[in-house]
Amino acid sequence: MDLIKAVKEMDEFLPRFGSKNKIRIVYDVSAFFDGDVLMIITTDAISAFDFVMLNDIPDKGIVLNEISAWWFQKTSHVCKNHFITNDLDFIPSEINHPQLAGQFRQLLSDYLDVLKGRVMLVRKAKPLPAEFIVRRYLLGSAFDSYEKTGMVCGIRLRKGLKKGDRLDRLIFTPSTKAGFGEHDSNITYQQLKEMIGVKPAREVKKKSLALFEYAEHLASAKGLTLQDTKFEFALLPDGTVILIDELFTPDNSRWAPDYTKQPFRDALIRLGYNKKGPIYVGTPLIRETQQNYAKALQMITGKTL
Repeated sequence: MDLIKAVKEMDEFLPRFGSKNKIRIVYDVSAFFDGDVLMIITTDAISAFDFVMLNDIPDKGIVLNEISAWWFQKTSHVCKNHFITNDLDFIPSEINHPQLAGQFRQLLSDYLDVLKGRVMLVRKAKPLPAEFIVRRYLLGSAFDSYEKTGMVCGIRLRKGLKKGDRLDRLIFTPSTKAGFGEHDSNITYQQLKEMIGVKPAREVKKKSLALFEYAEHLASAKGLTLQDTKFEFALLPDGTVILIDELFTPDNSRWAPDYTKQPFRDALIRLGYNKKGPIYVGTPLIRETQQNYAKALQMITGKTL
């Protein structure tokens, strides 16, 4: 059974959570556990320039899921996160309801093979309506903004910087959280405080910078340079801020060497992609991208596909 068929069948007996997209499929499985729990399934779909391509990158979902799980566990002392487990054979005692958890596994028994490596159980929380980007290097939209204004998200940078230059200090550059397929917009820290409140804004900024510095240190030991990354945070019912979504993956971070999604985007442009809709990606680029993601998994976690 393939993943698409499995999801269609699971849709019949598991409630979806949040808006639907083709990259991550989220189900509310709280009914089977002690606590509010979501199940995230990461597919092999790949997006670029706000469009999901018409064919997948084999095993990409496994790579993203495994890397996120690795980082969530490594950084939990820096910031609490939503991760519970990525192993359906092991349900932690904190959420385990012996009878219901058994029913859950029985319900999914026909799909365990296709879900292996790409599923995660997480705490359900209310996402904050923004994205939180930390930058060590001047790249992407930050460079575009700097070229026009000398600033990034209201932060003035020194003159004379070139694309790809290392910044004098880490900068925290929030953005709006657009719907899937729409464009995010950079905002200032002041705008963020007005959007989510002064205390949460202060907390996510502090946690974002601390997470980046910790990951930067770990990555350096593995021969990787973390250039920038995006975080997402949410609130638990008691108001606790936790980290959610994915963490330091090839899809939401820039690294050097560049085992990320960026070479895929660059290749599409070289091949003449017009950014006007989804397309079928040629086999050579699929294979190259698959190898890139596999290399990221190996360098970060030590695991192989």
